[in-house]
Amino acid sequence: EQDPSFSSLSLSYILNMNCFLIYFIFYFNLRDIAFFEEFTTNESFSKNGDGFAKNIISLDNLKKILSFKNFKNCQQLKEHYTNAETGIYYIYPNGYFSPVMVKCIMTEKNGYTVIQTRKNPFESWHKPWNSYKNGFGDVENDFWLGNDVIHKLTNQKKYSSSLIIRLGSNNHEATHDVQYDKFSIADESASYSLRIGSQIGGIIGDSLSYHRNAKFSTYDRDNDENDGSCSMKYGYGFWFRSCYMASLNGRPSSNQSIIGSINWSTWLGFNTALFESQMLIQHSDLQNNLENSIDCYDIILGESTSKSGLYSVILNDKTYNIICDMETEGGGWNVIQRRGIDYLDFNKNLGSYIEGFGNLDKDFWFSLSALSYITQKRTYSVRFEFTTENDILFFQEYKNFLVGKADDNFRLSIGEPSKGNAGDSMEFHNEQIFTVASEMNNLICTEKCAGGWWFADGHRANLNGLLERKRSLVEKSSNNFFNKFFNKYDLALNSSNTISYKHSSWDKVTGYRPIIETTRILIRRSEIKH
Repeated sequence: EQDPSFSSLSLSYILNMNCFLIYFIFYFNLRDIAFFEEFTTNESFSKNGDGFAKNIISLDNLKKILSFKNFKNCQQLKEHYTNAETGIYYIYPNGYFSPVMVKCIMTEKNGYTVIQTRKNPFESWHKPWNSYKNGFGDVENDFWLGNDVIHKLTNQKKYSSSLIIRLGSNNHEATHDVQYDKFSIADESASYSLRIGSQIGGIIGDSLSYHRNAKFSTYDRDNDENDGSCSMKYGYGFWFRSCYMASLNGRPSSNQSIIGSINWSTWLGFNTALFESQMLIQHSDLQNNLENSIDCYDIILGESTSKSGLYSVILNDKTYNIICDMETEGGGWNVIQRRGIDYLDFNKNLGSYIEGFGNLDKDFWFSLSALSYITQKRTYSVRFEFTTENDILFFQEYKNFLVGKADDNFRLSIGEPSKGNAGDSMEFHNEQIFTVASEMNNLICTEKCAGGWWFADGHRANLNGLLERKRSLVEKSSNNFFNKFFNKYDLALNSSNTISYKHSSWDKVTGYRPIIETTRILIRRSEIKH
């Protein structure tokens, strides 16, 4: 049956729409058209109890629909339509040319984008990786918005994101909100790793910080730190470590705890299940959230960038330029040392190590003073990297990294090794003060150490010692066959037989052979100190 709303359209009206229709057909895909056919004429543009209007009645409505191309999140929509009410909307996050259906919770001034709701105990969330990637469920009931969309929503250049978690307990007849000032997730190549800032207020404790930097895991893609599969054991996908302190995607339960139920351990303990959880994103203007950035993790949360490079932070009222690695293991790493580009001499005095030296584009040491400041304020993990001949990469990460204050000679406190293929060579240096070999009275280290490090009676690791030039650079500097031949011979001899205690080393890999060619030391926030 013909729609009467279109029967009275005049020929001139149709001709006037000609250019618009051409744009409409070629610019939008079938998913958009399906959305337009269901779009409501309600002035708030939200789904109401009567459902969506079945037809698009006027050109004005089409123009309003097209204006949604400008809205990347619920907050932006609320700022444009101040009377918008809580409901279902379509937005276009960065990188999306098709509309994404979301639920917006609208207050007087703010619009919150709901990314997860879990309240139906009969719905199974034991789903594969691709389901969590693309999203599933009903946005009016139980649903997961999708990791791809969540990544786009939390990586918008003009906005930073904070996270609000709502938890309900039937036994205690209480609902509580927990908020984190910054929130984003990496892309799929980094397994959607979780980035969160500090908790704001709240009275039920902080269970989510345990999951900071964790990769997303499902039963068919196990990225957790447990020997088994946390997702397989508990029946849902989440940012597991080994395994959880917060269980937001578990099964709702109003009775005693069951395996795989919703849980917030710092509230009612591990043995009390919750009957509801919801995760919401609040977007805010980016510039207001960068003023307190002191490390690369702040930057990746606030600026939502995945680009490695040079940034500026303010530490103890002093501006520092820093190099951020936004790609390794989910990003957010401060590079505090790098060697092997211009082979800068690291035999410096203690003052140079305190202030920092080198060129951030080449070889450099950051600053003991700055390292002490930030590691006193926040808890960091550390990653030591080095390459040997043939560009073989070795690394070792440690859970905690703290540089003491100046009056304690920048003493090192380092935790247990967490991951890596290099082995633990730093335990020997734990609780040692920072010294430089040229200023030491220790006879053993005077003869066997070079550069500045947390030396004991000698060393088991020292990435600031002498550095072996890469084979490719040695070969390139040779001007004739004779020199080229003997440079190769000497390098091979050093790699296999020569012992040099003053060269950079990591004894679990290199012993004391001078075979390390490049190095990096990186730190990344793991907790906030309150």
